[in-house]
Amino acid sequence: MAQLRRYNDARRRHSQLIYAEAEQAALADAPIIFAYNERWPAGVVGLVAGKLADKFSRPSVVVGNGGLHAVGSVRAPAGFHAVDLMASAQDYLLKLGGHAAAAGFTVAHNQIDRLREALLANNRGPVMAGGPVHEADAVVDVRLLDWDTLALLERFQPYGEGNKRPRLVACDVALVEWRPVGKTGDHAKMLFEIDGEFTDGIGFGLAQEPDLVSLRGGGQVDTLFHLDRNEYQGRRTLQLNVVAAAPTGSVTIAEQA
Repeated sequence: MAQLRRYNDARRRHSQLIYAEAEQAALADAPIIFAYNERWPAGVVGLVAGKLADKFSRPSVVVGNGGLHAVGSVRAPAGFHAVDLMASAQDYLLKLGGHAAAAGFTVAHNQIDRLREALLANNRGPVMAGGPVHEADAVVDVRLLDWDTLALLERFQPYGEGNKRPRLVACDVALVEWRPVGKTGDHAKMLFEIDGEFTDGIGFGLAQEPDLVSLRGGGQVDTLFHLDRNEYQGRRTLQLNVVAAAPTGSVTIAEQA
């Protein structure tokens, strides 16, 4: 048992290092995250792809070294279809399998750049699977959005396949303002007022969403998010990593049977 724990700890540390490298690909203003490094072992690309998709709410493609061929893994958040996304670049794949939320594939090493270019060219907008339906783990009172709650959620790490990062819903939250950020203005930098305190928010790829555009001057919102921390220049702040936001009362929140 002790040996198994050491193995799991080593694998976790390894995946965290690779995730930190792969996360740089998420800075690109593209609807798909594509990260590749020939040093990454095929055994962790699925975990890394899952963490990227959870954090940035975008389909995430992570490719590592599988020996003779490169091996890739895809994770797609709710509302996207992993296999359909990869099928759009089928000509560059040797093998593809999976389902809406996750897919795996093999690709020749010399075709990886072409695969990336084809995916980005063929999927300039979201690869949607039906309407904008999102899944959440809980509806929470805004007064619970604090460091204690974040510490509790982080006890469930590491997140990955079979242990998704918790998604929360908060209703009637005061959105003070937001502005587009990023090279092409695709992302939304937000400021919320929660229980008398200002709290930052970031919505990757949300700046053109009609619901958010309608809130350019601020207003009350129902929002789906990951509770997160932002560390910048030695300053640590609580942050909402927003998956979706809409004017309060304009969306239906249904309990799953």
